[in-house]
Amino acid sequence: MDDDEFDPRYLWRSVVGQAIRDALSTADDYKAVYDRATARAWFDSGSRDFREVCEMAELDPVHVKRSMDDAIRAQDEGKFTSLKDRCASQTRKDNAVRRDRRGRVGAIHVMDGIEDSIGGWAKRVNVPPYSIANRMNSGKAFKVAIQEAVDARKKGRLRGRPVSKG
Repeated sequence: MDDDEFDPRYLWRSVVGQAIRDALSTADDYKAVYDRATARAWFDSGSRDFREVCEMAELDPVHVKRSMDDAIRAQDEGKFTSLKDRCASQTRKDNAVRRDRRGRVGAIHVMDGIEDSIGGWAKRVNVPPYSIANRMNSGKAFKVAIQEAVDARKKGRLRGRPVSKG
């Protein structure tokens, strides 16, 4: 990526980061209490908005929700450990995940003998990663999710977002 290009992942990761800070805040003024309740409800809901923000940040929404549920429960019980320590202790199956050049971990999906992450497949077929991930989150098989996302791109209908014709 060129230095002049904007990478939207950082924006969406900042959104998730702020929600984490709000959810785990210990301040007791009215605004902080309101922000904490709102952020905790957002993580707890696992809503479409939550899943889309996570996917655009290239984060696994299930993992984020599970980690936040654990962190919030631990904080409420007085047994809080930092998310950094919590994430460092996780183990993943080597055959199901891969690290990219920046060290990020992503699930690997295989189709037609090619292995790649959702983000990688999205680049291969020129669709946004959330388009594939949301279809998979609704219970569709990976191959069906890819085909539907490609068809939606060809028809120019990806949830009202502009689609590049490429």
